[in-house]
Amino acid sequence: MPMIKDKNIINLFQNSVLAQGLDREKIEEFLKSSKVDYKKYHEGEFIFREGDVPRKLYMLIEGQIKIAKDTYLGRQLALGEITRPGDIFGEVYLFLGHKAYDMYTMALEDSSILEISSSFFRDTNQDVMPLTIQIQQNLLRIIAGKAYFMHNRLKILGSGSLREKIARYIFQLSSKNGCFQLPCSREQLAEQLSVARPSLSRELGQMQRDGILDIHGNKISIVDLKAFESYL
Repeated sequence: MPMIKDKNIINLFQNSVLAQGLDREKIEEFLKSSKVDYKKYHEGEFIFREGDVPRKLYMLIEGQIKIAKDTYLGRQLALGEITRPGDIFGEVYLFLGHKAYDMYTMALEDSSILEISSSFFRDTNQDVMPLTIQIQQNLLRIIAGKAYFMHNRLKILGSGSLREKIARYIFQLSSKNGCFQLPCSREQLAEQLSVARPSLSRELGQMQRDGILDIHGNKISIVDLKAFESYL
């Protein structure tokens, strides 16, 4: 397994949440470990398949990764995408013992990934324990952040109507003055809310016609606070 000496990879890892609290020397030491690998995947290639036993933690270096699961009839059900360099995935399954993946990940384009062996987190060597503990603590923060995000998303998805979903989504992300900058495309928002893109656009338009919201591109302002809060 080759040592990772590429400065771009080292810099990216250094700026990631997983490397918080580590100095440059420790980061380079970690990336030179035999338990860390750097792999490239071609478009359409699987990173792991459904049924595989989790053995690695993955960090995206470059490219885009799709998380998906096939239905009984073979239709692909998209569960999410990994698009930001430095984002990790596969971490939950790694610590569920030997529970196999119940979904798969595939490269949407030529991509490169940093792969950390599960054996690194079980290493009891006293020389590397401080490094292992620090990265474990950082990983715990990442997992906690994702759990908090999913908790908020479940509250939104549990809403009774599409208008309630929209109102709760905006409320969670808007500033105190009721202004909100949509952080993604409407297609992505529709996917997050589990609704059709045309239905989302129609409801946003109706909320604007009802005088509840003022919408200009991705900028949304709450105009009628009383009417808006009736949907929370």
